Amino acid sequence: MDLNTFLKSGFNFKDSEFELKLQHILFNTMLLSFIFMLVMLSVIRYIEADYIQCAVDVVFALLSIFIIFYIRKSKNYVYEISPFLLFMFFILVSYSFKNVGMHLVGTSWFITFLIAVFFLTGTRNGLVFFIASLLSLTILSFIGSSTYSVFEYLYVLTPLLMSALLIYLYEKRDTIVKELLYKKNNSLKEEIERKSQEQIQLLQKSYNLAQIVENSTLEVYIVDMQTDHYLYVNKGATETLGYTKAEMLEKSIYDINPSLRVETVEKLKELSQHVSNIMNISEHQKKDGTKYGVQSYIHVITYDNKDAYVIYDIKISDKNRAKEELLRQQQSLTKQAYYDTLTSLPNRALFYDRLSQAITKSKRSNKEFALMFIDLDKFKEINDSLGHDIGDLVLIEVASRLKSSLREVDTVARLAGDEFLIIVEDIDSKESVTHLVKKLLNALGSAITVNNNNLYITSSIGISFYPDHTQDPKVLIKHADQAMYKAKHRGKNNFQFYNP
Repeated sequence: MDLNTFLKSGFNFKDSEFELKLQHILFNTMLLSFIFMLVMLSVIRYIEADYIQCAVDVVFALLSIFIIFYIRKSKNYVYEISPFLLFMFFILVSYSFKNVGMHLVGTSWFITFLIAVFFLTGTRNGLVFFIASLLSLTILSFIGSSTYSVFEYLYVLTPLLMSALLIYLYEKRDTIVKELLYKKNNSLKEEIERKSQEQIQLLQKSYNLAQIVENSTLEVYIVDMQTDHYLYVNKGATETLGYTKAEMLEKSIYDINPSLRVETVEKLKELSQHVSNIMNISEHQKKDGTKYGVQSYIHVITYDNKDAYVIYDIKISDKNRAKEELLRQQQSLTKQAYYDTLTSLPNRALFYDRLSQAITKSKRSNKEFALMFIDLDKFKEINDSLGHDIGDLVLIEVASRLKSSLREVDTVARLAGDEFLIIVEDIDSKESVTHLVKKLLNALGSAITVNNNNLYITSSIGISFYPDHTQDPKVLIKHADQAMYKAKHRGKNNFQFYNP
């Protein structure tokens, strides 16, 4: 057995038992030094015919050897035997001080003893034995055979006091470092757990999405950008075409699209570099030789570190149906691009287009128009207290009331959140605008019934006029916004005209 293994009592300590391992090493090192010192002293005292002290040294040496073998039975025996060993050391040091004297023993053994106590059993026991050492030195100085001067007495006590203080401060520093490391470890542990949970959720989400794609009735293909061979096909594709997945992965797009030309595919690839989604109509041939038309949606991706493109194929009966589907998709995309998905009102993009048209018409007819900026009062409280679902229902009802209160030629749009914009064209006078605004306030002020609950909501409205206030469309909106804030400052549930 090598020295390192011996000092660790023959145990294999885990990383988490680092402090216990250090205690075993310190404990065994101390015992070996203790045994060596006692053997040397017993020989010297035997030569000097001090047989009683020699016998005491031998007994303590044998006890130390017994302790070394005792703590090898269990890792935790070091905790049990530490108080006994320290007490034994304390008695031996005190006894030596009494017999040998201060000048020979001094404070060195007591300091060595205190170091062992602090590091083996902690700060509390270290302070206890420090006080015990002071008492022992004081008592022994009076009952010993020699008398000591005040200087000699201070010579012993001062280094002992300083050493105990320094060891205590070191222990406190070590405790602080341990606490900081513990907090840091806990923080890192929490961060790792949080990241792990996020990764698990992400993997679960990816798995769920993969299952949706795999089991979709749509035909989904991932194709190598360079070779046009299939890298992935879903269950919808294999069941429709009649091939197995292994058979499909050996084919290219031309194998099941016999009428497809290479030039067409290359043009689609080139187009895909500039357009995110491409639509194409082609014809698929099943394993049994029958054919059917498909409408394909294509976009570029990276798959297995390869440049690829994904194809979503929808089975169609003929090209007319494909054209109808394409028209419907275009209409849907147009609606998404220009209309608010919640209220179906024109969105910001369409509103600016309508505003531009109103300016052009106003210049041509030499008639002014009004721009209204509407903000719902305390709408945030509804979202916070009742939830966004209720808030959405309120916005839908507000949009409906605004639309029903206006003419066909007027435009009402949802700018964002609870903000709405209205263009009122071909106005006769500001009085007619005032009448319309009061009508809107009354319409919005009546109860809104949601889930058998009556909700009351008010609004603040700001109005600017084109071209009286400005001919710049953005500034015109800004003026209406400023007037709306003025209405809010004046108590809400009212309207204000922009006043330069």
